[in-house]
Amino acid sequence: MPLGIAGPLVVHGEHAEGEFLIPLATTEGTLVASYNRGIDVINRSGGVTCTVSADRMQRAPVFIFDSAREARDFATWVQSRIEDLRRVAEATTHVGRLQRIESYLAHRFAFLRFDYTTGDAAGQNMVGKATMAECQWLVANGAVVRHFFLDSHFGSDKKVSYINSLRTRGKRVTAEVTIPRATRPDPPSFSLANTKIVSPAAICLPAYIVFCPLNSHVFALGSITSALIANVALLMQHA
Repeated sequence: MPLGIAGPLVVHGEHAEGEFLIPLATTEGTLVASYNRGIDVINRSGGVTCTVSADRMQRAPVFIFDSAREARDFATWVQSRIEDLRRVAEATTHVGRLQRIESYLAHRFAFLRFDYTTGDAAGQNMVGKATMAECQWLVANGAVVRHFFLDSHFGSDKKVSYINSLRTRGKRVTAEVTIPRATRPDPPSFSLANTKIVSPAAICLPAYIVFCPLNSHVFALGSITSALIANVALLMQHA
């Protein structure tokens, strides 16, 4: 694999603090140099502050019934057995923890999104094993199910997804840096006064950068909302 190294980048995170080199899958020297120019500005501005705003991994089975009413009643019943299901799930893993179960109904189909935390692991196999055990427990303990599939594609594993952009799959992280006027790039690529760069990114959601003049909350809100809408429109084109 081709490899270029950018950095080090100064990071102030909740789980990482210090200087970190950034590996890039490229041997294009000008690309690495471009990253390094941006990293130099960030470092001279005090580094980047990273916040984890959400952390969850899903498996989303679908349960098929003879009627919409049975599907609705099943989804309600599942929520009443969450503690039982949590014990079943955690018996299959030392790391994974069931956080919640989301229910979505479509005619006689009940889609469930099992949300887990998986520690430092990505956890797709971990949550698949746990969810299979939970599905088997549901069928064995009173659920009148015609059939179920462990993965309904509603978790959108390894695919862009509108629901994942809103509900999070993986870790949703926001990286922020405030760039003073005196620390602008040379030559300057923008001429705003003190500017806060907010770069929210999540797995399955393309990263976007919003330039927000400080103390302009209306501008910031409008920019972030517009960027989110643009990304959602992009995702829908590939659905």
